[in-house]
Order: sequence, then structure tokens, then C-alpha cells
Amino acid sequence: MASRALVSQNASATKNTTAGKKSGRNSASAESSPPTENTATLSAALSRAEIEQYAEEWLLHCELEQRSPATTQTRRVFLKCLCWFLDHRGFEECGTGELRQFFHYLAHGHEEPGGRWGIPRLTRPPRPITIKDYHVCLSLFFDWMVREEILDASPLARIERPMVREEVKQPLSKEQVEALLRAAKRSPTPRRDEALVLMLLDSGVRASELISLQVQDIDLRNGSFEVTGKGNKKRTCYLGKATVKALMAYLRKPKLPPKSPLFPGMRNGVPSRDPLSRNGLLHLIYRLGQDVGVPTNVHQLRRTFATSMLEAGADIISVRDMLGHTNIQMTLKYLAVSQSHIESQHRQFSPADRLKIR
Repeated sequence: MASRALVSQNASATKNTTAGKKSGRNSASAESSPPTENTATLSAALSRAEIEQYAEEWLLHCELEQRSPATTQTRRVFLKCLCWFLDHRGFEECGTGELRQFFHYLAHGHEEPGGRWGIPRLTRPPRPITIKDYHVCLSLFFDWMVREEILDASPLARIERPMVREEVKQPLSKEQVEALLRAAKRSPTPRRDEALVLMLLDSGVRASELISLQVQDIDLRNGSFEVTGKGNKKRTCYLGKATVKALMAYLRKPKLPPKSPLFPGMRNGVPSRDPLSRNGLLHLIYRLGQDVGVPTNVHQLRRTFATSMLEAGADIISVRDMLGHTNIQMTLKYLAVSQSHIESQHRQFSPADRLKIR
């Protein structure tokens, strides 16, 4: 696109190119063939200012593609971290070399005085999956610029995606779930917190899906509600009798207007007009777990829901749909059957024990 063409440092080599042709930029981190009369030098780098400019355009593109607000916000944070790093190191350009140093910093920045990104509390190494997520985000960003003819090639193309070993994550045990519910009943807002924990355990909804619910979204008669998940995909979730009973007790007093948040934030013990924030929800579940010595989070409750459904006999296709996954592979990667369940299954269905050996 002519409006986005980068100014070539070899103008004499591009006199005969068309207005829509991509222009080049010499970069220490980009390999290019010698320019000829009608060929521009390949460009695989951008200035620090251009990174920030095109980041905003790309994020707008993500919104137009109807990416979820959480996904767009995460990408915004990742790009801000890249810009912070370029400023921190005094880099005026971002090419392959600078990106290699960025990923090295991402893995070791917690070792520097002041913490990673200059945040004192970030003194622990990032998880491998976090580094991979950064690579995926920046790959999408630079690939978009190649398609838009802003760059001739992605500066990330020669940096391989980090390998991440599959983490076997265990769900909560029945005893841990019961302890978590006891903690909810002892909290300053027991009815709200009990209903909230049961909804997470009984439906497997994501944090963003739960906090976006309004009172009018819940069909107590049929024990169901509809959520809008990733990619703006709608699905119906269902609730058991125990959860419906807890919700009825919670919604009975004080009575909330139909269009108010199902789980509002609390101010001085009084429900506010705003929904419980994502951070507020994460902190609530963390605090309840800490109270009874059960380290947990919202994602683990979702995993517990899925594993419990499978252990009880639900088929994996139905569980996939309940979770809102787009394919079965996502569900298989998501679930981890507890070792205790594997042991009990073997003891119950041992091939040798089932033989009538005298």
C-alpha cells in the first residue's frame, strides 16, 4: 500500500518500482540480496516509533476480527512489553537481532535489579508457556505486517518457537472442593461466594464468562444460562440442583435488578453497580483456597469440572461442548486425570483380577 510504503535507503534502486511496491530498509539483522535496477532492498525491521504505530493498527484489526477483549488486551500488554524493552536497551530499531535479545531478556529479566519490566515484584522466572505465548503474539503481529506490505519479511521468521513440555496438571480432589466450599461459607459474603464457587465447579465457565453474566441471564427454572465465549461463540451451560439452590438463596436477599451483574463487586459490604472484576475474582478464589490450605485458581476449578464429568461417565464430545472448545484436541490437552483415579480404575478393571483363576 502506497500510504504505508517505507522510505528506501537505496532510492536510486527503486525509481522504476510502482507506488504499491514495498520499499526496503537496510538492517543489521536482515539478510538481503544486492539491489538491482528494479529491486528494492528487503526489509525485515521497523523503528521503535513504527512498532508502536503499527501495534495500534494491528490491535484494531484484532477487534474487527472479533477477537475477545481479553485476547486483545493480552496482545496489547505483550506489545507494550516489547516497546519497554526497546526503550530500556536504547534500541532505535527492532529486527531479528533485537528480538533475540528480547526473548533472552524475557527468560532472564527477573534476575535484573528492579525485576522484569522494571516491576520489583516480578522476580520469578516466567513459565515456558508464557514465553511461547509472547512468540505466538509477535509472530501474528509481524506476519500481519508482511500481509499488509509494511514489511517484506518477518524479523521473527528465523527465531524458532520455544518448545513447551506438556504439563500434567491435577484437578482438585473431592476433599479439597469440600474445603473450598467451607471457606466460602465462612467468608464475609457467604451466599455470594458459595454460589460463585459452585457455578465455577458445576459449569466449567471461564473467569471472563462468569463476570460478564447478569441476573437476567440465569434461568433458575431450567438450571441453565448462556455465555459468550472465545471468538464470540455462544453456548448454553447447565447447573445441577445444588448450584440452583445456592443461587436462589443468594438472589433472594438483597434482591438484585434483572440487568445488574450476577456477581457485583463489593464496596464496604454492599454490592456495587459494577461487576466483580477479573482480578477481583482471581483474588477471591486464591484467598478462599489460602484460608483452607488449598492452593487453587479459577482455571483449576474449570479443569476439576471437566475431569469430574469424565470420571462420572460423561463422553468427551459433550465435555468439549460444555467447555466451549473448538476441537477435541484442545479438550484432551486440557484434561489431566488424577493419579488416584487411574489407580482406582485399574483396581476396578484389572484384566488379571477379572479372570476366574483358581
